[in-house]
Amino acid sequence: MAHNLNKFKSVLIPLIPISLYVAHRLWVVLTGRCPLDSDEAIFGIMGMEALRGQFRAFYHGQDYLGSFQALASIPFLVLLGASPLALRVTAIAEGAVILLCWRRIFRKWSLPREAWFLFALLFAFGPN
Repeated sequence: MAHNLNKFKSVLIPLIPISLYVAHRLWVVLTGRCPLDSDEAIFGIMGMEALRGQFRAFYHGQDYLGSFQALASIPFLVLLGASPLALRVTAIAEGAVILLCWRRIFRKWSLPREAWFLFALLFAFGPN
């Protein structure tokens, strides 16, 4: 019984700040508090090109920055269409994955759960 409760807590505790992060970022996006930037739109263009089979190794017109975000946006471009929301949801999903990666690092360093929880809350509600 205690083992099941600990397993439940180990799954539930990370979901709280990650859910708060996603909810806060969606609120920022859906209320128009942060308009789309031209650099972000480039990733959308690259994602749309990738949907047509045109893959690029680097950011348009540059010899640096990879195409990871453009490739990561493909599922959201398919689901939500070519829209600022699709690009923002991509960034929100990346942020949630980053939080999970940091949780793993905190656990590897044997830091207390509360430290990650505080870090995650700061990440969730920090400035954009």
